[in-house]
Amino acid sequence: MSICQYRSDCLKEYPGQFSTPAVRKYVHDLSREMGYHLNTITRALHDFVEVGVPAIRFAQKTNGNNLLNLSTIATFFSGVTASTAQYSYASNASTLDWMTNLLFFGSLVLSISAAINSLLGLTWKHAIQ
Repeated sequence: MSICQYRSDCLKEYPGQFSTPAVRKYVHDLSREMGYHLNTITRALHDFVEVGVPAIRFAQKTNGNNLLNLSTIATFFSGVTASTAQYSYASNASTLDWMTNLLFFGSLVLSISAAINSLLGLTWKHAIQ
């Protein structure tokens, strides 16, 4: 049973009581006040559809593009770091060479993890949409 049917069934309990001028005036004033609120809600929904929905779409598209750009940059840095570590890996003569190799491998681990993280975020974002 809908709310309108429920209210009309409830009104059947009060036959003849809505014919007095005071009750008619009250119902008329109440409908005018409800009409004002409904018009306000309608304008707010119209503004939301006109402004809010395109803004949300733009934010979602920008967020996806940012994740894609982050993934691309992290993959590029992973390649650069792997190439550089490949050249310096053979030299272990001094402590400085050893520390340089350690930093290259640390950078490689972090850039690969950043690429994986952004790809997971991008995959998750596409799965939600």
